Amino acid sequence: ILLGGLSVTYTTENDQQIYSNLSEGFRPIQFGETVPTSSNTVINGDLKSSKTLSAEIGIKGQLKSFDYDASVFSTTYKNQIGTVTG
Repeated sequence: ILLGGLSVTYTTENDQQIYSNLSEGFRPIQFGETVPTSSNTVINGDLKSSKTLSAEIGIKGQLKSFDYDASVFSTTYKNQIGTVTG
């Protein structure tokens, strides 16, 4: 599996750094996820490996003797594997 990622950092005139990151993730199906663990467990016959896309943007720097780093991020899942209870 070939995964991609890209990071960009920009340093301002007052030494603040504005940064961003975009990356892909992959998680293959585990054997334990294909085998029922109890009599009331149902396994999806169309189970596929999980993929993610993560993005982050932030700013960091120093204000007098105070270091700061603030960012926001998001992760989008495709074919997320999990247990549904109900």
